[in-house]
Amino acid sequence: MYLRRRKEVQNRSFAFLCFNIAFYNTFCFVQYNSTSVGQGIFWQHLQYASLGALGIFLTWFVYDITGYRSRKSLVFFGIWFTIFIVLGLTLRENPLTFTTARAAIKNIDLGFIGRFTMYEGQPGCVYEIQAISSYLWYIYIMIFLIKSYLKNRQKGLRTIIAAQFVFFAATINDSLVSFGWYSSIYLIEYAYMLIIVAMAHTLMNRFVDLHTQVEDLNISLEKKVENRTEELKSANQDLAIINQQLTETRDALWGEMEIAMRIQTLLVPREPVLDGYEVSTFMRPALSVGGDYHDVINVGGYSWIVIGDVTGHGVPAGLVMMMVQTSIHVVLDQNPSMKPSDLLKAVNITISRNMKLIDEEGYMTITALAVDKNGGITYSGLHQDILIYRAGLNRVESVPTRGFWLGDISQLMSDMGDDTIHLEKNDTILLHTDGITDALENGITSKTKNFTMYMYGVERLKKIMEENGMKSTQKIKEAIRDSLANYECNDDVTFMVLKRQI
Repeated sequence: MYLRRRKEVQNRSFAFLCFNIAFYNTFCFVQYNSTSVGQGIFWQHLQYASLGALGIFLTWFVYDITGYRSRKSLVFFGIWFTIFIVLGLTLRENPLTFTTARAAIKNIDLGFIGRFTMYEGQPGCVYEIQAISSYLWYIYIMIFLIKSYLKNRQKGLRTIIAAQFVFFAATINDSLVSFGWYSSIYLIEYAYMLIIVAMAHTLMNRFVDLHTQVEDLNISLEKKVENRTEELKSANQDLAIINQQLTETRDALWGEMEIAMRIQTLLVPREPVLDGYEVSTFMRPALSVGGDYHDVINVGGYSWIVIGDVTGHGVPAGLVMMMVQTSIHVVLDQNPSMKPSDLLKAVNITISRNMKLIDEEGYMTITALAVDKNGGITYSGLHQDILIYRAGLNRVESVPTRGFWLGDISQLMSDMGDDTIHLEKNDTILLHTDGITDALENGITSKTKNFTMYMYGVERLKKIMEENGMKSTQKIKEAIRDSLANYECNDDVTFMVLKRQI
């Protein structure tokens, strides 16, 4: 049982105790059948050795069954009784143990059962000291068991205590018989069996109690599983309802997103046209709705180009972008010949107030360009640098922009100013947002060491412009778009290509 249930250590000491008792009873049986004092003394030595081992194994079992953790007294008893075992087995035919000269032949009369003779020797001082030590040890074990029972009321200890009292009485009887005080049979071997039965009964009760607890736990577990199953069924029903509601909400929101996306698509120029220029545009939002803005406006005989970038992306940025688009068209409808700086100041008044109303704390970089068909361009507003491909020189210029961002009403009083550039025939302008230049090579993130080394960058744009500047705006657009294939764009990407034709 111990080999199968190693955690129950009392089974181990019980097994050793059973082996010891089995050996003792065997020695007794053989000794009873001895035909000479020499034979009887030989088996008496082994009987006393097994009695010494009993002191060790019984103490071990009592400590295990009561859960007593200290092992100091067990070590003491083990050493003490081992000394007597060694002395008894080594001092053969010695007055200190047994000698044939001190024979103690006993004729036992059991009445109707019969008479028999026991050939023994008179114990010497070694075995007398062992007997006295055994009595003292036995009193200690009895007191220890009684205290443990009174303290913990441990089930099964009463049976063991009762068996120990019987064994103690049998021990006294056998000692008196051994020393010749009176004639009787030895009773220890029978008391031994009683101890084994008591211990086995205690261990069996523990096993039965454990089995009962397991059955009770199984019943309780089954009830808990049933209750939990019902709870899970109810929770699943609630989750199904919530899931249905979430699905309906998602579909509704997705429908609204599609509407917003469709509106934004309608607001950007599909086939932009400027008198005297070839124009191509490209926009790819990072999400369904983006915050980049580009526009080509022909109103009242004037031509305008606008490009801007709202901080962030998604619905909030897209909402600001649509407000800016609407405001610019309204202002230009009223005064198409105004300067770009005046246009942006007028628009900023409306946008700044509206952004506060919707609790939006972002801003928008923007550049507005008034385009003359003869190559003159007046521009204002702070955004990305304007890249100009000069056909006659076959090189690209980077022209900085200046002004303010939309969304800050405090900048209305600042002097924005307007700047001008002039395009010759086949000169090409590239306007773009930072979604291109900030794009990272595939597999690179902002957490990568020196990640800026892996950005697309302005220099790459310049190189593509130089290589493709003499081509059509559509070809230039395709070259830029294709160059982004190995880059991951985490922001909206927008650019406009404008080439003077006359």
